[in-house]
Amino acid sequence: MSQKCPICLLGGHEEQQSRYYSNIIYLSGQRTQPLTLCYSHDIELFKLGQKQFALKYKDLVKKPVKSIDSGVLDYLKKYA
Repeated sequence: MSQKCPICLLGGHEEQQSRYYSNIIYLSGQRTQPLTLCYSHDIELFKLGQKQFALKYKDLVKKPVKSIDSGVLDYLKKYA
């Protein structure tokens, strides 16, 4: 797993933090996907919840970034 925040990479944001936080997002059924986020996106995920977070960033899946884990893209595409 990349030590970069996929939301920052997809959105073209400059990451201010050098510390990353591990999360687990729940996909359909029993499947889970690890997700590493910067501090600000980690807090945002906590505040919004998984579904609202994915809905907010669903348009980012249209941007090609090769270093993003395919599981993260699948998670965002679910709400696109």
